[in-house]
Amino acid sequence: MDTLFSTEITLTNKLHIVANGEKVSWGKKEIFNSDLFDEFYGISYVSSGKLFSDLTRGFKKVKFVLGLPDGNYQLNFADSLAKAIDIEEMAKFWNELEYEVQKNIAQERIQIRYPLKKVIHSKIYLLQNGTTGKKRVIIGSTNLTEQAFSGLQYEEVFVVDDDSKLFQIYFERFEEIFNDSVDYINSSLKKKVLQEVDNETANIIIINTPDVLADLQVEKLIANQTRLVLQENEFEELHSLQQKKKQMFEYQLEKDVKTKEIISEVFKKSGKVYYLKSQQEIKKNLHTIKTILSPKYMQKYEDIDLRPRLIYNELDKDIIFTDDVENKISKFSREASREEIKASLEVINNFIEAYKRFTVIETKDHRSKVMEAIMYAFLSPYIWLARRRISIESGSEVVKTDIPIYLVIGGKAKSGKTTALEFIGLLLGYKAPYYFESPSGGVKSLSPFIQSFFTTENVTPVLMDEVPPNFFNASTGENKIKETSNAALEKHPTFILTTNAEKVSMAHQVQRRLYYLQIDNPFDTNNFNKEMKQYLADIKNNASDILFRDFLYRVRGKLNAGQPLFDGENILNLAREIFREYYEMCSLPIPEWFPLKPFDDYVEEGRHKWRLLFEHKREMFIVRKDGKIFVEEKLFSNDEEKKHYIDYLGDGCIERKTPLVLIKKNFYEFIGVKNDNVLNRVFGIFKIK
Repeated sequence: MDTLFSTEITLTNKLHIVANGEKVSWGKKEIFNSDLFDEFYGISYVSSGKLFSDLTRGFKKVKFVLGLPDGNYQLNFADSLAKAIDIEEMAKFWNELEYEVQKNIAQERIQIRYPLKKVIHSKIYLLQNGTTGKKRVIIGSTNLTEQAFSGLQYEEVFVVDDDSKLFQIYFERFEEIFNDSVDYINSSLKKKVLQEVDNETANIIIINTPDVLADLQVEKLIANQTRLVLQENEFEELHSLQQKKKQMFEYQLEKDVKTKEIISEVFKKSGKVYYLKSQQEIKKNLHTIKTILSPKYMQKYEDIDLRPRLIYNELDKDIIFTDDVENKISKFSREASREEIKASLEVINNFIEAYKRFTVIETKDHRSKVMEAIMYAFLSPYIWLARRRISIESGSEVVKTDIPIYLVIGGKAKSGKTTALEFIGLLLGYKAPYYFESPSGGVKSLSPFIQSFFTTENVTPVLMDEVPPNFFNASTGENKIKETSNAALEKHPTFILTTNAEKVSMAHQVQRRLYYLQIDNPFDTNNFNKEMKQYLADIKNNASDILFRDFLYRVRGKLNAGQPLFDGENILNLAREIFREYYEMCSLPIPEWFPLKPFDDYVEEGRHKWRLLFEHKREMFIVRKDGKIFVEEKLFSNDEEKKHYIDYLGDGCIERKTPLVLIKKNFYEFIGVKNDNVLNRVFGIFKIK
């Protein structure tokens, strides 16, 4: 009996070859038959120059495009571009080639290319005889690797001979990819081989010194100078390659260790064979297995995390709840009754109406933003999945930053941002006090505190109050936001943070990685303090996680029906849809403050700040005839204030920062000023130089 851990395993050939409708047992030489064919066109990953030499020997003409190995979907762009940047990979391949193959490459009888800034996972092999016209198409799952043809893994090879129509289809596909690729082997290497071609004692050309490698590196970069133009997101993706590969390596290592430990717990030995333990024995080890799967499990999780422990189940796209105290696992999402949904909606409506009833200024914007934060919190357990899906679908890691994992609520003192955070915690099923306090110790303590939540698979959002404003522009906090937004690959929570709106500012690269809402309408505690406290206490007593659980139930249903999490516009559109369905099914009117689209509060706040500066201190803005505006340094009291304002400037406004020079057209558009000519003639308010 063969088992996973039997020492008496019978080796069978798992390479499945079908040639012209018949199952055959061919070796590599029979598949890539240089006796029948003299031309070889291929697209595939190739594991070594030695194997390439072995398979192409005997062909008069070879054209080949090098692809990527399987399993590189998370690092697609960076790995493909690395072939242009990392010369050592090419040097290793070249050094493994036979001299005759090197000579054929130099004489262009063999052409090897690779895709620049493209990702290829195709496996296409075309053979042709230029004299007899005989043709062969080879497709399937196999790359050109020893492992693929070893028979030790399941692979498919499909061979069709003399089907001219099929050959032409794949030949056109080959030419499309070949023409969109660039030379892999440096021209200088080819020239060096050609110089020795008539030398009877000529031998293989080896790249073996740092100087030669450096020269080849420079040569390759110059050769691709016009093609190597990177967009900002592409540059960032390449820049983060090392960190991503390190994380993937560490993740794989951790998985291997877990696998080994679980195997030790669930298998038992009998003679030379290992068998799975009985169901009863495995159940007895459940506590140990859970500890292996979740390293945080043994740290008395309930004492350090206020959140309900919600885990995404990959099998049915559902959210499950793990009770570490009672050692139970149960479904968290569940369908609520119409009455339960209506009661929950009324609790939310009443809470949001407090931002009208007890605040200084009556405005629906702030109520809309509280609802926006609630919807973000409700969808949060699935946001990591939306980020993973768009990364895979687009083949780019960077695009996932379009879906922010940070929601920042900025506000003045007593504007209700902490009250909103507490209410959201109640709706999510948090334990009291329903949110985390920002750790003492400032920015340096906050960064590792945030990182600690990425070590678990709990997808409940992290609610944190009073994050220091300088966290968003200090290098430690800025790097943490960029690092976690860029690098998070698997299950992770989102973060809903509150901060002081009057002091917060952030650079553009941070701003685009988070969603900022400003709630700065103060509560009138002088006139309504007692009444407001009672009103909010009543709401708190009626708040529960019933609607949150039903919301997750409905998200799962929409996913199973094929609806995307992210429609390419805004991550909360699915949440808006579900809440509109709630109001409709409960025969409740959609509130006037219900947000129909995302907010752009950080940009609007920047526009407001700079317009006030411009209106009240116009003499500090020197307008030049060349379309630039020179800003006097004395406009700002110190460098810190200057940086604060610069961080709020819109895209394309800045010509240079020191001294601060603005591009007039873009700046005027940003603050909403159409033209300064009339104002200048009437009031003489501008300095023009």
